[in-house]
Amino acid sequence: MIRICLLVFFIATAGPAFLGAQGLTVDPEKVDFGQIPVGSDRCRSILLHNNISVPVALLAVRNPVEPFPVDFPDTIPTDTSALLELCFQARHLGADSAVITIVYHAGTRDSLQIRASAFGWDSLALGIGTTVTGRPGSVVDVPIRVFGDIPASYDVRSYHFRMQFNKTMLYPLSDVTHGASLTAGMGDVAVDMLPDFSVAPAQVEFRVRGTLPLVSPMTDSILVNARFLVLHGNALSSDLTLLSSGFAEGLPRGGIFLKGRFVADSLCYQDLRLVDISDRDADVSISGFPNPMHSTATILFSIRKDMSLRLSVHTMLGEEVALLADGPWSAGTHQLRFDATSLPEGSYLCRLLAGGALRICSLLLLR
Repeated sequence: MIRICLLVFFIATAGPAFLGAQGLTVDPEKVDFGQIPVGSDRCRSILLHNNISVPVALLAVRNPVEPFPVDFPDTIPTDTSALLELCFQARHLGADSAVITIVYHAGTRDSLQIRASAFGWDSLALGIGTTVTGRPGSVVDVPIRVFGDIPASYDVRSYHFRMQFNKTMLYPLSDVTHGASLTAGMGDVAVDMLPDFSVAPAQVEFRVRGTLPLVSPMTDSILVNARFLVLHGNALSSDLTLLSSGFAEGLPRGGIFLKGRFVADSLCYQDLRLVDISDRDADVSISGFPNPMHSTATILFSIRKDMSLRLSVHTMLGEEVALLADGPWSAGTHQLRFDATSLPEGSYLCRLLAGGALRICSLLLLR
């Protein structure tokens, strides 16, 4: 939307330094207002110059969107320039343009046009800002909040965010339509979940697309409930941190705000916990792949010296379901096969007790 402001003053000039040779000319012919927050405006000044020997009578300034009151002098004397201020108000996201027509009389009725362009933008921040509590084996929802209203005119149908978490305590799930959230109103929702367990802390990126626009009249709403399966883990609490966020094609712009926290509600499970937080011997390690697994997995473990060890697999409640090794082993890296074809879907913990050190890795069994 172009808003025309008042004509400020006249500038007497010795000769035209403007486009055109006769009549009323304008400098510049095109005005770029740059990036403007949606709902705000930005102003630029242009020069109108009378090139002929008679005064130019200004009749009207027309906006193709809607008319606005204009305050300007009736005439511009010969060889004189007038400074006119134009303001562009961004009413939607993305590129916008308009053509302003100035109607004047200089012997005959005539007009000139000014092309204006701008780019409307807005920013929304995502944050967690709450503490989530869960017991091992349960599923918890981590509310991801959006700060800022989202009108339907923005037509936002996709968004993404990446967050950081403790992989020994939580395992991400792709169901993001559970519970009351803005995402539940996006029609048929498709989700790409991209976890990365190779970094510490682990990360997961959610990419969400809907068939209907994301709309929120509030300035503080729950965008989505990110779901996690609770594991026993190597701690009683850990941070939940948003690393990045964004919306459809970068509009509106995404930012990150408050971090959250997860607290394990597992005091009644302490006699079953399989993790030794003291981390007494750094010469022992264990991992499992593929993860998630469908029927079998390979358990990889390393010991730096000869020792006796015990390698077992347990449910989240501590029940032993498989004993893979129990006795002396030589130093080095070894691998064993874990067959879970007879076990139900769920999360399992591989427990390695070696040389007084206790190591744990989690495996998710999916059919």
